[in-house]
This record gives sequence, structure tokens and C-alpha cells, in this order.
Amino acid sequence: MFNGSIINQSPTAEFVTAAGLSSAAFTAVTLTENGVKTSAADEMPIGILTAENDLPIAAGEHVTAQITGGSLWTAGEALKAGDFLASGADGLAVKAETGKFIFAQALENAAQGATAHVQIIRAGKF
Repeated sequence: MFNGSIINQSPTAEFVTAAGLSSAAFTAVTLTENGVKTSAADEMPIGILTAENDLPIAAGEHVTAQITGGSLWTAGEALKAGDFLASGADGLAVKAETGKFIFAQALENAAQGATAHVQIIRAGKF
């Protein structure tokens, strides 16, 4: 489906966690004044945690997140290619609804619980 480098060259950033994280790789995180936390519904993510982040993650630990470009994001519901996505509960990808912040766009179909290739676009509110 994708052409080009097999290594994801999209920018990442390292953050300190504000609290322990209950989920890790391929979930969205929100930046707070104390560090990142798992994104909740209605929050604007700063990025999606990369595969290198293993549980358990305690408060004050460093994590790496994809902040722009292509990424993998765990689906909180069934997704279709082209869907505009927002963060749902536990930092999972859900279809953006009216008034929700569009963080990414699905590049492929994905069942609930599966990871999907997404493009981080930060498109404002739906």
C-alpha cells in the first residue's frame, strides 16, 4: 500500500509522563504542564506513542511520540480509509464528530482494537 522507505522518518518527540500510563504503543497522548497523559475524549492530542514504549510506564518516565506525519494508531471503533479521526477514551482513534478536534485521517480500514495507518493532520474542529 505504501511506497518509500520502510523506516518511518516522521518527526517524533520525547516527553515526560505526568502520571502513569495505562496504555502505551499506538495510543494518543495529550500534553499538560506536568507532562503527557493518555488522551481522553474531547482532548487534543500532541502525538501518538511509538512502539518503543512498553508498559508499565510510571509518572516521570520518558516516552516517545509521533508528532506529525504518518503513524499507527489503535482503533477504538471500526474505521474506514478516509475517516477523520479524533481521540476517544483511553487515547484510541474514533471517527471525529461535530465539535471534535480532527487529529488524523485514516489511510486504511481497521477493525476495533486493530492498529491503522494514519496521517496526523491537526485539521481543527469538525
